[in-house]
Amino acid sequence: MLNSLDIFTPVNRRFVTLIKEKQMNKKLLAVAIAGAITAPMTALADEGNVKLYGSANVSVDSIDNGKDRTTNVSSNQSVLGVEGYEGLGNGLKAVFHFDVFAGYDTGSSATGLGGPAFLGGARDSWAGLAGAFGTVALGAQGRPWKTATNNVDIFVNTIADYSSIIGSTKGGVYLDSGIGNSIIWFAPSVNGFSGHAQYGFDETPSKNSDQWGAQVNYSNGPWGATYAYSDQKNGVGLEDITAHKVSLSYTFGGATTVSAIYDNIQSDASASANERDAWWLGVSHNLGNNTFKLAYAKADNSNAPGGNDGATFWAAGVSHHLSKRTEVYGLYARTNNDSNGNYNLGGSQNATSGVTFPASPGQDVSAFSVGFKHNF
Repeated sequence: MLNSLDIFTPVNRRFVTLIKEKQMNKKLLAVAIAGAITAPMTALADEGNVKLYGSANVSVDSIDNGKDRTTNVSSNQSVLGVEGYEGLGNGLKAVFHFDVFAGYDTGSSATGLGGPAFLGGARDSWAGLAGAFGTVALGAQGRPWKTATNNVDIFVNTIADYSSIIGSTKGGVYLDSGIGNSIIWFAPSVNGFSGHAQYGFDETPSKNSDQWGAQVNYSNGPWGATYAYSDQKNGVGLEDITAHKVSLSYTFGGATTVSAIYDNIQSDASASANERDAWWLGVSHNLGNNTFKLAYAKADNSNAPGGNDGATFWAAGVSHHLSKRTEVYGLYARTNNDSNGNYNLGGSQNATSGVTFPASPGQDVSAFSVGFKHNF
């Protein structure tokens, strides 16, 4: 005999099932809402990146300074660095960049670059904010005059670096360097245009030695062009230096690149050894895994009494790429000084620890170099 309640059992079961489904839906809705709220916060907290990078660039250089021949093992702008960012939301990021010179040749960085430790002498080191406006930071960075044509120099960071002539004067000016204690702005790239402006404070009371500069770059297919300006105050009673630099490059068929640079350095002092014009031409050709290179430069005479203090420079070399990040290279470079000229090879220790000046003004300097470079 059936219990009267058994007639309604299917109904009761359906009723209970509906209640459970409703409760489950509420739980799922609550989880979805919580996820929607916390997901952006989680992404914000997790968005970030820190990268280790560097360059190991070493060479053996046989150098003749016009009097003696020496053999150097050189560390050519070898560096170790770290950079990164953290997302702050709304397209804003906190960014930082820090690297130091590495002394691969002697085991210690060169004097003036933070020696005697293996790592020493901060290079580009800054921190700031990045967004649609570009990057605004505080710290030290290669001056805009320098960085404007770093990628144009086909022998960059070797003893054939163009800074032997470009940015250098007989009077001792060397602009292929950085500015510290500075406010830095890297402009965003818009329609092929980009830029970099920087102002460095001297931080010494009663001394006007601030420095500033700016660059404007344009890139469109095979064409590249840049203009850079530098203004360097050197304090009361010393020369103030201004410089202008323009470059133009064109790549034929994706293989052969021809580049030209004009460099004008001026002083507020009359008859200055730091006031002169210079220019540089470079040609590189890619053939398989090899790149063949040729460069020529000339520094005109300065305004110093006696004159005849200019120089000519030329270099030829080849690089063989073992991979995208590793290459071996060989080159020959020579600086021919006029009777009062004092131009070198290697620019300064910012380019290579193998920098060599002539034994005396008017002497020529030449070098053979074989090197290995790995970027990571």
